[in-house]
Amino acid sequence: MKFIKKHMPDAIVILIVVVVVSVLVKKSEYHESRYDLEEIRSGTYARYYQTVSTVPAHNYDVVEICVDDNIRTYKGYVSITYTSKYPYAVVMQNSLVNDDEVYLYVPKGTVEYGESVGVK
Repeated sequence: MKFIKKHMPDAIVILIVVVVVSVLVKKSEYHESRYDLEEIRSGTYARYYQTVSTVPAHNYDVVEICVDDNIRTYKGYVSITYTSKYPYAVVMQNSLVNDDEVYLYVPKGTVEYGESVGVK
């Protein structure tokens, strides 16, 4: 019994370290995909808006793109680069909620910007 009482704080610290490391490793396990974009409607390759809340951790970007005749919605970080080349997107996803990374490469004027939603 003395042994357990003596080593309990050490065991708790080790458990916390294991949990933190496993979360960080899980966060870094991204699955990357590249998609050629189709128009959502004539002249629009993406719809983009931001969420805003009083809690900074709950703020994220939202983007809708069309791939294989399907509208896909991603939440997390969105980077838009304007290019004259054929439009495409690189999407990096992991298992965390609202933590996707989407890099759009589209012609200028083809992104529809929506109003921010949430608490301002």
